[in-house]
Amino acid sequence: MYYGCFNLPELLVSLTHTDSCRHFYCHRTGNELFIINSLFQRPGSNAYKNQVTKLVDNMIATKAFSKADCICTYLSTVLDKSLIVYWDKKNSVLLIARDHTGLTPVFWTWRDDLLLFASDLKWFFSVNGFKPVVNRDALALFVRHGYVPAPYSILAGVNKLKPGHMLQINANDGLAKAKQTQAKPYWSFNDIVEQGRTKPFKGSDVQAIQGLDDVVSSVLHEQIAVSGRVGSLLSGGVDSSLVTALMQGMSAAPIKTYTMRYADNSADESRYAADIAKHLGTEHSVLDISASDALAVARQLPEIFSEPLSSSSQIPLYLLAQHAAANVDTLFSGDGGDELFGGYNRYLSALRTWRSSQRLPKSLRIAAVKVLQSLSPESWDALAGISTHFLPQRYKLSGLGSKAQKLADVLSVDSEFEYFFKLVSHWQQPLSIVKNASERPTIITDKALWPDVDCFEDLMMALDAQTFLQEEGMQKINGSIRGAGLNACSPLLDSRVIELAWQMPLHMKIRNGQGKWLMRELLYQRVPRELIERPKQGFGIPVGKWLRGPLKPWAEDLLSIDSLESGGFFYSEPIRKIWIEHLDGKNDHQQKLWPILMFQGWARKWL
Repeated sequence: MYYGCFNLPELLVSLTHTDSCRHFYCHRTGNELFIINSLFQRPGSNAYKNQVTKLVDNMIATKAFSKADCICTYLSTVLDKSLIVYWDKKNSVLLIARDHTGLTPVFWTWRDDLLLFASDLKWFFSVNGFKPVVNRDALALFVRHGYVPAPYSILAGVNKLKPGHMLQINANDGLAKAKQTQAKPYWSFNDIVEQGRTKPFKGSDVQAIQGLDDVVSSVLHEQIAVSGRVGSLLSGGVDSSLVTALMQGMSAAPIKTYTMRYADNSADESRYAADIAKHLGTEHSVLDISASDALAVARQLPEIFSEPLSSSSQIPLYLLAQHAAANVDTLFSGDGGDELFGGYNRYLSALRTWRSSQRLPKSLRIAAVKVLQSLSPESWDALAGISTHFLPQRYKLSGLGSKAQKLADVLSVDSEFEYFFKLVSHWQQPLSIVKNASERPTIITDKALWPDVDCFEDLMMALDAQTFLQEEGMQKINGSIRGAGLNACSPLLDSRVIELAWQMPLHMKIRNGQGKWLMRELLYQRVPRELIERPKQGFGIPVGKWLRGPLKPWAEDLLSIDSLESGGFFYSEPIRKIWIEHLDGKNDHQQKLWPILMFQGWARKWL
C-alpha cells in the first residue's frame, strides 16, 4: 500500500509505503519525485531498477514530460500497467495516475488544505480525525453489481480514480481551484475500441492466429524476464491454458502451475487442468480447499479488501496465492480473455436464445419463465448430470441451474439493453433493500459514455471490460494475489493485446456459436482440442451449497434481523426472505446474498 498527503499552502508532499509493500519503485532526481508501480516487475530486481532508472533519467534529460499527461502516456506505453505519483517541486505540480487496467486502485479526498491519497482505503481509517461515512448511493451500486464502480467509493467524500485516469494538481492555481480539479483520462478504452473499428484487421485466419501469437508471446517474453520466479494459475479453461502453454514454450524447465479442487463440488475442473499440465510438462500443484478453509478466509476478507468486493472466487484465489507464495514471486493469469475475445455466455447461446424468444408473444415468454422457475437450481443441475451419459462432450451442460435462473430473468425483457442490464445485476431493484439511497449513473446506464460499435456483442464486451473486468476482476487479483504477498500479471490485458483484439472483426472472436475462436485456434497448436472442448467452470467455490452447510452460522450472524437493522443500511425483510428461500433449497440466491455478506462483514470491521 502506498499513501500520501499534499499540503498545498506549504507545498509539502509526504509519500510513504508500508513495509510489506513489494510493488513500488521510488526515484528521486533534483526537484522531481517519481513513485512507479508496475504490475509485473519483480520487487528488488536489478533489471527492474535499471529499466526504471534509465527510463526516468531519459525522460528528465529529454524533457519528455513537459506536459503532465506525457508522463502517464510515456510510462504506460513503456512499462504498461503502471501507477504513477509524480511531484514536480520546481513547478509545484502534483500528478497521481491509475494504471489502465485498474489493478491498483487510487483513492483521494481533500481535508481542509490537505489532499489525501492512497492505494488502499484502510489508510484513511488511520488518519487522525477521519470519520468514515458510507456512501449509500455507492452501496446501492455495490448491491447491484458486486463492486463499487469508479469514480465512486464506498466512503462518502472519498473519490476513486477511474482506470487510465490522472489527477493533476497545480499549486500555483490556489487552493480553491485545486479543490475543483477533476480527473481526466490519459488512456481511453473507448478510443481503442473505435480505432479498431475504423482500422479493422483484414487478413486471413492464419494471419490472425499468427498475429495473436506474436503479440501475446512478445508481451509474455518481456514480463517473464523481469518477474523473478514465475507461476501460472491453470483452471483448465481456454484463457489460462493459453497463457500457460505460451509460458511453458518459452522455458527450458517446467514452469509451476496451480489449481484447486473441492471434495464436494461437481464443478471441479482440477482433473482437466492436470491433464493439460501433464501434456505441457509443467510442475503442477493442486490445492485442496475445504469449507473450513473458505470460512477462515471469509472472516478475513474485510481486512484483505478494504473496499467491499463480491466475488466468491476471491477466497480460493487468495488461498491458492498463499499456497504458491513459497515458490514463486509472480502469478500469471488469463484474465481479460472473455471480455476481449467474446467468451461469456451472454454473448453466445444466452443471446441467441433471447433473440429467438423475441419472435414469441410475451405471454408465451412469461409462461416459459414459470417453467424455468418451477425447478430449483439443484434439480436443473441433476438433469444436466443425467445428460452427460448421452450428449456429446461439447454439448454437456455445466452450471445449468444458474443458467436457467439467468435465462428466466431475461426472457421477459424486450430490449437488448434490458437483457444486458439484467445479466450484470445481482439485485434488479437495489433501492428496495438499501435505505435512503439513489442509483448514480455509470458507464452502463449513461449511453453518452458508450463507444461507437457495430453490434450489440461488441458493446457488451466493451462495457464488461470497463466495468466487471476492471472493477471486479482486477480488484479480486489486487486483493487476493497481492494480499498474499505476490505480484500479479495478466498478459492478455497488455495494451498491445487490447488493441489487437479490437482490430479483430466479430467472426474472429465468435464463430459457429462458440466464443474465443481466435484464442482457441492458437491454443490448439499447443494443446489437443479434446483437452479443451468442454464447458467452462473456473475457480468458483460451491458457495451456494456451503451457505446451507458449514458457512451457515457465519452467514446467519451477518444476516440476522438485528445485524441487518443495527447498521441502518438495509431493509431486513427482503434479505431475510431470500436467505430463508436459499436455506430451504427453493432457489439459489448466492449471487444476491454474497454482496450483502461482504458489506456486512466490511461494516462490522471498519465502521
